[in-house]
Parts: sequence; structure tokens; C-alpha cells
Amino acid sequence: MTNRPIADPLPGPHTSALRILVSRLRAADILWALTDSTAFALQGLPIEPGDIDVQTDEAEAYAIERLFAEHVVRPVRPRNGARITSHFGALELEGITVEIMGDIRKRVPAGPWQPPPDLAALVRWIDWGELRMPVVPLEYEQHAHAELGRLDRARQLGDWLSRSRPA
Repeated sequence: MTNRPIADPLPGPHTSALRILVSRLRAADILWALTDSTAFALQGLPIEPGDIDVQTDEAEAYAIERLFAEHVVRPVRPRNGARITSHFGALELEGITVEIMGDIRKRVPAGPWQPPPDLAALVRWIDWGELRMPVVPLEYEQHAHAELGRLDRARQLGDWLSRSRPA
């Protein structure tokens, strides 16, 4: 991922895909939040997003799949890894992959599976142009990446947070 000017955090296709996503999810009253690179960029981190990642709960992951049935490229199914488990699927909107992750659970090394985060309590709402979107806060993302051993990403988020906080 490369740096982008903060004034224009998203390429055009991402913006178009987000407009479609936000409009349909708002109309369907679905609990969700943007996470990972798109959410990072929208919160000011100078990073070029890859795909659009949507975090939600299990039931809503399948609801999103039904809502965007004509755009599904990977049906939502349980996906179990050594450190992360979720109900995972993908859409394609405006040429951008939108990954859906429901009930994400993490396991720290030699530890138990953690419960999914309380997304309703966790999210931060941001306004970007005419769009109002829920995002997973960068502070949470930094901690989650550190727990999962993704230390470069955790360090990148931590460095940016320490530089961007008012003195």
C-alpha cells in the first residue's frame, strides 16, 4: 500500500462502491462498520486502500450477502483460521472487492478464542462528503493487529496515532 494525499483518501472506484454500499446498508438498517485499509484512509492515515472490508455480526453478514446477491463473488461461509474465525464472503462493487466478515473472533497465541467485538458500542461515525459511515476506530485496530502478531501494521497505526493526537 502506498501513501496518498489525505485530502483525497480514496480512489474514484472506492468512492462509487462506498456510495452503493452505504445507501443499501442504511436503507436495510444493517449493523456494520468499515475496517482495515479503507477505514484507515477515511480516518486520515495516509494509505492507499486495497479492498473495502466490512465488519458485522453473523446474521448481518448473511443479510448483506442477500441484499447484494447480484454482486456476490464469494458466498458468506464460516472461515476458520488458526488465529481468526468469521463468517466470510465477498462482493464486487464498481470493480472493487468488498469483503464481508461476520462475528470476527481472534485468538492470541496460546489463548482462548475471544468473543466478537460489540460492534454497536465500538464504532465511530465519520462524515466524508455526503456519506456518513461507521468505522472501527484506529486505536482498536492498532490493538487488534498487535494481538494477532501483525506488528508492522500495529506500529504504523501507533506511530500515526501518536503524531496525529493534539498535544
